[in-house]
Amino acid sequence: MPSIHNLFEEASLKIRDLQGIALSLGPGSFTGLRIGASTVKGLAYALKIPVVGVSTLEALAGNVPYHSAVICPVLDARKKEVYAAFFQGDEGGTITRKSEDWVLSPEELCRRASGRTLFLGNGVEGYGEVLRKNLGSLASFAPPELSLPRALNVAKLSLPKFGAAQTLDLFSFTPIYIRRSEAEIHFDAKEQRK
Repeated sequence: MPSIHNLFEEASLKIRDLQGIALSLGPGSFTGLRIGASTVKGLAYALKIPVVGVSTLEALAGNVPYHSAVICPVLDARKKEVYAAFFQGDEGGTITRKSEDWVLSPEELCRRASGRTLFLGNGVEGYGEVLRKNLGSLASFAPPELSLPRALNVAKLSLPKFGAAQTLDLFSFTPIYIRRSEAEIHFDAKEQRK
């Protein structure tokens, strides 16, 4: 909350100036997604403003919208897996989704790649060698400075959703987790042992 307050001060705005909130829904860190979603829900409810959500992977792909190869954002999902999806950019800078969001091993991601692919994201740091080894010259990598989703991309992707009134229900929306959390898995295992 102090960061949000400082941002508004730097922009010479008041929190009441907000007319809507765009949220990166995931996939990503369970804790980070929950904190972000809770903060957005509280602000939107208090201010009575709409919220729209976008895929974190799609926002990350927006860092390289003009690239001619398939764009594959890769986020470290832990447990020797990655979150990933395929997108395609064009000369107009439009990103088109080519797959759903996945959680899978880097080796399985390589099996799903079918041509020249540009990889970016924090998953490249840990699994770049696996991608390079399995795909050879078909794999290329964006510079490290393009490895984090940008708020600007989340905002750009949210505009058509705001225009089409594709807003989220504040009481029922949840982040995009793709898989269950460790806490849920451990709880279910404990319940089954009873």
